[in-house]
Amino acid sequence: MGSGAERKPAPATQEKHAGTFRTVARVLGFDDVRRITPDDVVRFKRHRLETEKRDPGTVEDDIRSAGTVCKWGIRCAA
Repeated sequence: MGSGAERKPAPATQEKHAGTFRTVARVLGFDDVRRITPDDVVRFKRHRLETEKRDPGTVEDDIRSAGTVCKWGIRCAA
């Protein structure tokens, strides 16, 4: 499936992903997704759960959202 056949996400989905990456940048202290390591993901998860006392489902959703966008970016770059 080429990029021309890809559907644009709904506005609500785009905002969800944007909000997730704003949170990732705030917690990790940088906004370059190419720098994110597995240790950063663990640090993000711990911070959201332990420091911010976020619901585990919310944190899981944040991680899935970020992963979806990163996977899409890799697919499009190939």
